[in-house]
Amino acid sequence: MKRRSDTQVLAYRQDPNMPALLNNIAWLILQTEDPNLHRALDLINKSYELASENDPMFPLSILDTRASDLCKAGTLGRCTGRL
Repeated sequence: MKRRSDTQVLAYRQDPNMPALLNNIAWLILQTEDPNLHRALDLINKSYELASENDPMFPLSILDTRASDLCKAGTLGRCTGRL
């Protein structure tokens, strides 16, 4: 996974406003042993804001990543209205 995450970081540095990339980086953060849930949620929210309704990943994959973040944070039950 290290190689994949390095590629994601390089792509992010070139275009930090690509919704799919932001979502993928958030997902990678959530897969780490001690994820930075706040950072992941920031990326997820930015991805959601930037995604076009015509984008095939909108909104399902973004919401899936958001649900993963909320679940890891233990707040999924309180936050289902935000999904």
